[in-house]
Amino acid sequence: LIGVGTIHQLHAWLTTGLAVVATPSLWWGNFSLSTLFLRPFLDGCLAFMREHRYEPRYSEWTVFHPLIGYAGTLDAIGDLDGAATLIDFKTCASEVKAVVYPEHRLQLAAYARARVGLSADGTEAGVPRVKNLVVLHLWPGGYDLTTWRPNVADFAAFRHALAVLARAALYIGP
Repeated sequence: LIGVGTIHQLHAWLTTGLAVVATPSLWWGNFSLSTLFLRPFLDGCLAFMREHRYEPRYSEWTVFHPLIGYAGTLDAIGDLDGAATLIDFKTCASEVKAVVYPEHRLQLAAYARARVGLSADGTEAGVPRVKNLVVLHLWPGGYDLTTWRPNVADFAAFRHALAVLARAALYIGP
């Protein structure tokens, strides 16, 4: 629905406690075209922050598993309502469009099982265990959380998809 840069701005709001959007002069002082598209999503962000306690730990963090051979950049790990949680932020046009697809579950399963995270300066750290995996959908005026526990079945499906991709690469080439 909206571009990656816009998603990052929404994510920044959530991970900084919405300090910028709480002050209208700051909001309009940083006006840009992406800000125009973000404005409808502000109410959803604010509702989420009012109804939940969220303390970010890691944001836009590159993680990898050195033995299995995959990497990716997760949106956030933080404490959501007192539980260590891995969060994937999604935007959509309306509540009806807030769907968690099977590939979302596989993606978050992989992030949750990653072993190493890389900071911006290249420092490596262990990826903390999380209790919950969450897709946070935001739409103009609202939000929805879909929560589940990390589980063996989702990670096994991810591993299978990774194996199929590796096998296909043998026939297709780089």
